Amino acid sequence: MATMKIRKIPEGYEADIETAIQVKIGSFLCPATPGDYIVTGLPFKPRCVEFWLTLNDEAVVRFGLGRMDYNGSQQAVNPYGENTYHRTGFKTNACLYAQNFLGVTIVLAVYKSMNADGFTITFTTTNSTHTIMWKATR
Repeated sequence: MATMKIRKIPEGYEADIETAIQVKIGSFLCPATPGDYIVTGLPFKPRCVEFWLTLNDEAVVRFGLGRMDYNGSQQAVNPYGENTYHRTGFKTNACLYAQNFLGVTIVLAVYKSMNADGFTITFTTTNSTHTIMWKATR
């Protein structure tokens, strides 16, 4: 857990030293089949998880951004571009999203739960060539 020394609190501000921010990062390869994906081993129950989805090969560079919080709110965006194709997709009902150059969804995952030591997402569409990085915070 990160700590911060407070030498002097500026006038007009208050310090909330009871609330510690905890952060854990990790990554995994997108599963080959749809279903639940469970991340465990966090020393806390996350309040928010942010995702980065990447694919980098000779033909295309693809990335996506997404997030979900403990209330079940989730959003994902997938700007896609290669030499001749450019498109952007946005989802308010998914935490991970990627599409190909035709606009066909190739990765889609939704919030399932925040657990005592991690989180669970459900992949409905998947493509195992993508790396998914995540940052969980409490």
